[in-house]
Amino acid sequence: MNRAEPKNATTLFKWIWHSYLKTALIPLILVELVFIGIYFVTNNWSQNEMVGFLREEVQMELSQIAEQEGNVIEQQITSITNATELYRQQTARALQTPAKLAPEDVVRLAYSPEGVYYTTRDKVKDGVAIFYSGFVPIGETEREKVACVLTTEELMIDIQKSQPLAASIYLNTFDSLNIIYPYFDVISQYAPLMDIPSYNFYYEADAKNNPQKVVKWTDAYLDPAGHGWMASAIAPVYNGDFLEGVVGIDVTVSTITNQVLNLNIPWQGYGVLVGKDGTILALPEKGEGEWGLTELTDHHYNEAILKDTFKPEQFNLYKRNEISELAQKVATNNNGFSDVLIGQNDKVVSWTTVPETGWKLLLIVNEENIYSRVNEMSSKLFKIGSFMIAGLVFFYCIFLLILFKKSRIMSLNISEPLLKINQIVQKIGAGDYYQNISDLDVVELQETALKLIKMGEKLGNTNQELIDIQEELKKRGADLQALVNSIDDVIMKVNEQGECLNIWAKDEELLEASFKKKNMANIYIGIIKRVIETGETEKIEYVLQTPKGLRTFQARISLISNATRTVSISARDITERIEMEKSLIAAKDEAEKASNAKSEFLSSMSHELRTPLNSVLGFAQILKVDPTAPLNESQSESVEEIIKAGKHLLILINEVLDMAKIESGKMSVSLEPVLIKPIIDETIALIKPLAKLHNVEIIPLASECVGKYVKADSTRFKQVILNLISNAVKYNKDMGRVKINCEQIGGVVRINFVDTGIGIPDTELEAIFDPFYRLDAAESYREGTGIGLTVAKQLIELMGGSIGVESKVGEGSHFWIELPHVENKKCFDHASYEFFEDKNNKERIRVKKVLYVEDNPANRNLVHRIIKDYKSVEVYFAENGRTSLELVSKEKFDLIILDINLPDTDGYELLQHLKMLPETKDIPVIALTANAMSRDIIRGKEAGFEEYMTKPIDIEKFKKVIFKYFSDI
Repeated sequence: MNRAEPKNATTLFKWIWHSYLKTALIPLILVELVFIGIYFVTNNWSQNEMVGFLREEVQMELSQIAEQEGNVIEQQITSITNATELYRQQTARALQTPAKLAPEDVVRLAYSPEGVYYTTRDKVKDGVAIFYSGFVPIGETEREKVACVLTTEELMIDIQKSQPLAASIYLNTFDSLNIIYPYFDVISQYAPLMDIPSYNFYYEADAKNNPQKVVKWTDAYLDPAGHGWMASAIAPVYNGDFLEGVVGIDVTVSTITNQVLNLNIPWQGYGVLVGKDGTILALPEKGEGEWGLTELTDHHYNEAILKDTFKPEQFNLYKRNEISELAQKVATNNNGFSDVLIGQNDKVVSWTTVPETGWKLLLIVNEENIYSRVNEMSSKLFKIGSFMIAGLVFFYCIFLLILFKKSRIMSLNISEPLLKINQIVQKIGAGDYYQNISDLDVVELQETALKLIKMGEKLGNTNQELIDIQEELKKRGADLQALVNSIDDVIMKVNEQGECLNIWAKDEELLEASFKKKNMANIYIGIIKRVIETGETEKIEYVLQTPKGLRTFQARISLISNATRTVSISARDITERIEMEKSLIAAKDEAEKASNAKSEFLSSMSHELRTPLNSVLGFAQILKVDPTAPLNESQSESVEEIIKAGKHLLILINEVLDMAKIESGKMSVSLEPVLIKPIIDETIALIKPLAKLHNVEIIPLASECVGKYVKADSTRFKQVILNLISNAVKYNKDMGRVKINCEQIGGVVRINFVDTGIGIPDTELEAIFDPFYRLDAAESYREGTGIGLTVAKQLIELMGGSIGVESKVGEGSHFWIELPHVENKKCFDHASYEFFEDKNNKERIRVKKVLYVEDNPANRNLVHRIIKDYKSVEVYFAENGRTSLELVSKEKFDLIILDINLPDTDGYELLQHLKMLPETKDIPVIALTANAMSRDIIRGKEAGFEEYMTKPIDIEKFKKVIFKYFSDI
């Protein structure tokens, strides 16, 4: 029975033709159109990107140029400023030094009928012009002033000729004297009876307008001396608090325009210099048309300038409404970059500030000049795109005609082979997988038929393979179960309701037991739903009672399939891991407790040792220097031994504390450029008594150290050098030597310490820097703890350096340290202070009152002995905080010294109490305590102590601190 023909049936030719149109031609045209669209969009995008890129480049380049040119202007202006300051200083000295007029000056000075005292001609070899306006009557005193000021004439000439920007240099005085160079005919330029202090180049330097009395720059004004428009660097000349006059150096606007603004700016840009009030100081010729201004440089002096004359308001950038937004940015920012419309053109502006004067340098460039190449390239690309579209239209017209003819031929060659292929497909579909076919005329259809035959063969083979695989899967399922039974983890497949779909575990009851508990089931179900919704894996830990006791498990829940709403749960016993973590935390807590106990012990040891040492060293120093009870030679030697032993014990305490800080990682250094030579000289001075005692000569061959700096902590650097030199002395032979020198090796400076001592065996060189290691441990006559070199090595390494040693037994040792070399010319001022008392002025000096709060009688007595010789200082003592508060309520003290450990309170609480009292909040408070740990010092500084001094007292240092607050005693 024949099947009815479908209503929408078509011929093979039409089908092929429509297929070509739908599947080939139309998509191809669309692709071409897309590519053309991409071409134009890309062109537009690249143009915008290039404009943005160029804008960033322009901003960066103009900012760099503005900064560079600003620095150049700064240097030129600073040169004028420094020259003005030099002239001011010399003029001030000249006004105080009597002088007489030179004969050559006498003959060229005369009076006008109006009473003006002026120069009638120039000197033969160039000289200054003098104009005494007569505003103040001119007598002998005024003529003597002229003679005094003329002593600076050669300096004025030298300054004017050495400064390329300087148009003139002058002095104006309060009584209207003007001395100016270069010379000009002043009588024809200036008006008689001219009141010079009424002009801006004078009054802008007075105390009202210039309270700092420094060099100051004026805004642009019209020069009465005939140089046209200019700006001046002016500086006041005072005699005590009286303004004698004002010196100045003029720089003309034309000079600024021609020399300062002679800039090579890309894109045909130009620069504008604006004063701090917004006045345009200098505008080059190429900018005049855009700004609608003609720069004021010269002036036709038809008559004398009788008052201040400044540039018109249209020259003020901040008062031009058309650029108000730019003006606001320039006024409020030291530098920047902005767009602005000037005239009819879009401009970009970059500016910077000259710090010396507050002037603004603006660099202005036309946007059209910047983007001209980009716009030209974009236009060319648009033309190319238009040609491409025309070419494609022509191509597709020809292509359609050829395609139509090919479709008709193809329809005839395809219909018969397709019927044979259809028969093959039907047989394969019926299960007859192995087919044959005769040769076809169309190669592609022949290949298709052959491929269908091969496909049938593959389907037959695949069907057989599926049967074999099914058997294999059954076998592998058994293997998988055996594998699961061999691991400790429990794995389950669970649905959204918490129902276990499958489970793999060696002990299935272990995991199922948790689900039998209602609370655990609720927890799992909530997490299961969250994992299904988010798709993210989650973990949960829980404790479960098992036959082995309470065990901690960690379960991992992961999504299997969102479609089936199932997850996998794997659980692992982590009880042993949890117990190990707890053990580690407990061990860490124990270690921290031990470290804190060690720190507390060291702090307590330091405090307990420093307290008696304070009395021992303090009273020993007083005995040594007490003029009322001089010691005999034997007593003096005994006192020296006490001081020496006390200081040695203090050094040992400090070394132990340093060692503890280094081991705990709390040691810090403040790195800065340190000049080597003074540190070495100071250290040698400290060690010379020890060297003399051991009969050892110290030879500082440190000429190579002169002027060299290293990057180090000054105090710790000195500590290391002191340790190395003292070791070289102590372990030296009788009549031995210690040589010290420097050498630079690449980027480091090496300081060498070479001695002629007993030497160190090679076997002990590596251990020399170990803590508590001593080369001659059996010899008890050499002092030390054996940690000095350990501390030195670790301090050097903290400062980024290294330490080394080489030695030969019997010949001596060579230690060296290396630190980074730095270039620095910073001056080091070493100030020394000492107490003094003017016996003849005791009545005029107010007695200073000091309150010392200390519970230890020996310490109170020591401070009393130190200060008692100064009659202008009274010391009050308090044993506790309560007594001290009673005293401050009755007496007005100038200084309060506090101990930290007091019977009824501590120094920190007492300090805060004193700071809250109105009568004591402004009194300086100093800490004097045996708490010398680094954390104690830091806490003291943060608490608000002006000084934090540790015991035992260094009397000289103690006096210097007192002198700091009582400098008039």
